[in-house]
Order: sequence, then structure tokens, then C-alpha cells
Amino acid sequence: MNIACFKKSFFTLHLFCTVLLVRAQVQPADTSLYYTYRNKIKDQSDLIKTDSNAIYPYIERSYYKQQLNDHRGAIADLTKALQLSPKDYRAYTNRAYSKARLSLYAEAIADYTKAINLNDYFVEAYFGRANVYCKLKQYKEAIADYNVCIRWTEEKTPLYLARADAQMELKDYQGAIADYTLIIEADNGNVKAHTQRSIIKLLLNDTNGAMIDIDIAIAFDHRCTAAYKQRGQIKMQQENYEGALSDFDTAITLNPDDAESYHLRALANQKLGNNKQATKDLQKAAELKK
Repeated sequence: MNIACFKKSFFTLHLFCTVLLVRAQVQPADTSLYYTYRNKIKDQSDLIKTDSNAIYPYIERSYYKQQLNDHRGAIADLTKALQLSPKDYRAYTNRAYSKARLSLYAEAIADYTKAINLNDYFVEAYFGRANVYCKLKQYKEAIADYNVCIRWTEEKTPLYLARADAQMELKDYQGAIADYTLIIEADNGNVKAHTQRSIIKLLLNDTNGAMIDIDIAIAFDHRCTAAYKQRGQIKMQQENYEGALSDFDTAITLNPDDAESYHLRALANQKLGNNKQATKDLQKAAELKK
């Protein structure tokens, strides 16, 4: 394997791991492994007692603490590791991750930047920093980091999705459409890309194009609440209120706790003169928002 191919594989692996970490942030903690992680933390603590200057046990212990959402504990371990090995860019990246989880965004960016300064080919640090920039609504900076990741990785879909979301925030609709189109060209069954591209097309008053995309999304995933809500809104714009009502009904069936679906259905009911039902939907939406 030549150096260029090795770099691509290495960067792709790190990006994949980072994407898993990002996805984990929106998932409930896996309590089934609680005692396993506690025991592993104890094992690493015993190693540290034997040799307090060994770096690896601090790194390992910080990982298990992160799995238990003990990010302050993880930061303490990674700080110790960095005292022992100040040029460990991976430790800076891992510490930045925990700082971001604690909403210490400025400190997280500083750590990601330090990692990049130590290894300017380390994609995981660029990706993590881009996500933090998004948290801070610094979308131009985020896009610049996503661009670096896209140049150096083979698995580009999560990066195109992330960059398109940032472009949406900047109202760069053509840029976002271009990224969603790249995803769809590689995987026509990507429901999120079709749904998001449909949303943009509707914003640009391309109702026919928006409907084509959202119909494809629903064909691939009959249980996607967001897709039914989007199709209902397209039908509202087309003054097909009965059709819109049907889609909002489906969205509520799929997710009865989604306040927006009730609000949208209320609008459709109002257009159809179903004022009593519209009032009930608005009341339900208000209850769910509390």
C-alpha cells in the first residue's frame, strides 16, 4: 500500500470513529455496561497506583469514564496524560470531546486546534472542531474544517450531510443542494438527503421538485415522520389541504409526541374549516412544548 492510500485509510478510520462518537451524543447512555466499565476503570486505577507515570492507563481510564458520561473525570485523566506526554495530539482531541460534551466550547476548540497544530493531517480533530463551531453558530469556520475532512477521507456522506446543514444555516441553499445531490448520486436511498433537499426546494418555491424528492424519501422509509411533515407542507402550499391533513395524521401516528405535527395539522384543519379539531391540535401542541 502506498503512502497516499495508507493516509486515506487511516483518516477514514478516524473519521468513522468520530462519527460514532457524535452519534452517541444523541443516544441514551448504555447502562447495561455500567459495571463492566466500572471494573475496567478500577483495573486502570490499579495500574496507575503501580506506576503513576505510565501514560496508557490514564488514556484508557479516560475512555471508560467517557462511556459513563464522567467527562470531568476523563478531562482530569487526559490532562495528566498530557502532562506526561505534551505532544500527544490524540489526547488533546479526546479531551476536547469531553469538554464539548460539557459545553466548554471555547476550551474544546483550543484543544482541537492544539491537536491540529501537532498533526495537521488528523481528520478527527478537524471534524470535532467543525461540530463545535456549529454549536457556536460559527458556520463558516465549520465549513472550512469540513472541507479539509472531505479532501482527506473516502467516506464522505456524513461530511456532506454536516456541511450541507451548516450551509443551510448560512442560507447558502445552492451549496446545500449541491451537497445533498452528491449524497443522492452515491446513494439514491439516502432518506435524509432527499428530505433536506426537498425542504430547500420548497423554500425556493420549486414545489414540483420538492414533491419528487419527498416522495422518494417516503418510498424508501415509510416510517419517517419528518418526510410526512414535509410532504404535508408541500401539499399545503399546493392548496391540497385534504392531502396535507392525511400526511400530518400519519406523522402524528408515527410520533404522537411531536408538537410540530399537531401544529401543522391544526393549520390544515383551519383551512378545511375544522375549527374545533384545529383548536384541539393547537392545545395538544402547546402541552407537548411545555
